[in-house]
Amino acid sequence: MGAESTPLVHAFRWTAAGGVQDVLTLGGLGHVAGVSADGVTIAGCATVPTSGGYVWTRGGGYVHIGTWTDFFVRAISLDGLTVVGEFQKVAARWTSSGGFSTLPVGSLTSAYVTVGNGDGSVVGGRSDQGSWIWDATDGLRMLDAFLSAMGANLVNSSTDYIYGMSSDGKTLVGVGSNNGMRAAWIAHL
Repeated sequence: MGAESTPLVHAFRWTAAGGVQDVLTLGGLGHVAGVSADGVTIAGCATVPTSGGYVWTRGGGYVHIGTWTDFFVRAISLDGLTVVGEFQKVAARWTSSGGFSTLPVGSLTSAYVTVGNGDGSVVGGRSDQGSWIWDATDGLRMLDAFLSAMGANLVNSSTDYIYGMSSDGKTLVGVGSNNGMRAAWIAHL
């Protein structure tokens, strides 16, 4: 009997004109986090050929992004030029023109990125202290406090996890609690 091997995960791309294309071997624990609006750029995490975040383009192939091997990619912008995720529990962003930068999330602990808007300028996530959103103009805002300040009644409710964000960053969806029960929510900012 031969040695057991870990199956390799692959990223695939499908187009109506070209069908299925095996674009990248990601290793045993890799994943695809998102694709640009035009379908040309894919981002995610891989364990081969190097561990960490990657961007794949139809013209350029696989590019390991940055020197951080622990960058966990969560989302890619519509134009494929911005990738958001976290590095060792610190929210981070990568751009094709500027490389990596961490997001200033203050004293939040375990600040995980979960979503980004269409151009990567608004980022949302969760932390030990609750769900949050960030942009360069307003900085970090805890989502429950921000929604309450806008007039939302969150008595006995919370927005624990942001699952999706509209392209303009003005509509969020997620899961939270309402009177002790798990509940889906939608917020229009």
